[in-house]
Amino acid sequence: MDATQCRGAYWAHPYLFRYDPRREEWQRLADMLFAVSHIESQVLVLDGKILVVGGTGDRDVFSARVQEYDPVRDRWRQMKALPQARKGGVVWQTSDRVYFNGGQLTSDGTDRPVVADTMAAPIRRGPWYSLFTRGARRR
Repeated sequence: MDATQCRGAYWAHPYLFRYDPRREEWQRLADMLFAVSHIESQVLVLDGKILVVGGTGDRDVFSARVQEYDPVRDRWRQMKALPQARKGGVVWQTSDRVYFNGGQLTSDGTDRPVVADTMAAPIRRGPWYSLFTRGARRR
């Protein structure tokens, strides 16, 4: 089967856990706002917060959502979405930009090309920094 045609029947979950190696226990933390697959979204730590970018939701529906987890407050918030839903790929940062390269795109749910383009977004720091906003550009 062509991997670009694969549409799994799995269900994503919103759960977040932290492991305590001293106690050998898992602690459930605040649920994500939107469930996405743990292997098809991209994760980045920025300013002590965890960003979950894109990915796949229930029934293999691609996500454009960007979610931020604050471990100090044990709270999630939704950030500005990606310009287009994307799963897979690679996310990284420099001192002033976040980059998202590659992955799979879809506009209609059936055509799922694998791409090698890079989106770049300036990091606007402050209490409500944002990524992939109007300043985002594709290369």
